[in-house]
Amino acid sequence: MGVVRLVAAFVAAVSISASVATAQDTAPAAPPPKGRAGDNADAQTAFQFIQRKLTIDVSMLGRPEPGLARIQAVDGDICRLRCGFHLAVSTQDVADLEFDFSMADLALSTLKWEIDRNGRAFVNFGSAAGTPVFQARTRTRKVDVFSFDQKPKSDWTKWSEWKKNEKISCRAKADKDDLDRVLRAFSFIAQACGARETPF
Repeated sequence: MGVVRLVAAFVAAVSISASVATAQDTAPAAPPPKGRAGDNADAQTAFQFIQRKLTIDVSMLGRPEPGLARIQAVDGDICRLRCGFHLAVSTQDVADLEFDFSMADLALSTLKWEIDRNGRAFVNFGSAAGTPVFQARTRTRKVDVFSFDQKPKSDWTKWSEWKKNEKISCRAKADKDDLDRVLRAFSFIAQACGARETPF
């Protein structure tokens, strides 16, 4: 399933609307990572590289769009990350999706990148357990996607509640050489945090 269809299905599943209940801003605590990478200088450098390649604040039309794609270390811990991005799910609706995950739970064999037909790049991976151990939430707003200025027609809805999710998608800059390095950086940090190869 492509990223756009995956996002649209997730948005539909959580039934986002302007009346959705207020959610906690902090995701439920992830299980403590099996290893720590905070004192690992190479892991810190790898995360800084990932941040540069997964942060986008300008739309494909060249207009400022803060938060279009982002990634951060939760409480400064690079073993627990949160990524998010904006994505049009219809001609009138844009979704803002966020994923919260422990790097120790990353299945190394599932790390991959893709560039969709619109030139948007995504880094994807699944959980080592093969079950939903990650967290995801979303919100939406009205935007005339096909207008010249694409100005929002509404404020963002409130965040949905965090939901368990088995897979993660993070948007990235669409440079194929850099994307290969991003995968290696993710793998390096995950192993520093305790992730191990899985038999499936």
